[in-house]
Amino acid sequence: MTTNSPVPRDLAGLVQQQLDGLASQNFAWQGQIWPGQQMRWEIGKDLDDSRSGEGDAAQRWQTRLKLSLPLLGDIDVALNLRPGGQVGIALTAQSEASEARLREESKALRTQFEAAGLNLTELQVARGQAAE
Repeated sequence: MTTNSPVPRDLAGLVQQQLDGLASQNFAWQGQIWPGQQMRWEIGKDLDDSRSGEGDAAQRWQTRLKLSLPLLGDIDVALNLRPGGQVGIALTAQSEASEARLREESKALRTQFEAAGLNLTELQVARGQAAE
């Protein structure tokens, strides 16, 4: 920031970080969503580099949540928003029991998306280590 900036000198670094974040079109937050419950949340264009060859990657937005739930354990949720209002969800659980429970409830999730007028085109449930 220049010396003629309307931003106070002690805030210039913070303001520059915020401007850089807006320019990258990515956002990440990590903290407590309620006492003792940690969460990491990311929003951005094409956060999943492994799918970058799909052609519509430049127009795809993704949000990812990573959290540890009392009944399901560690869960990674990636929600992709594609052109035409298409939505894709990938759920990754670390335990077999959690994967089974998510699969059991996937039909209810599809029904809720349809009721909300959302086009859920893909719903994947897997077990394994969540992507970093």
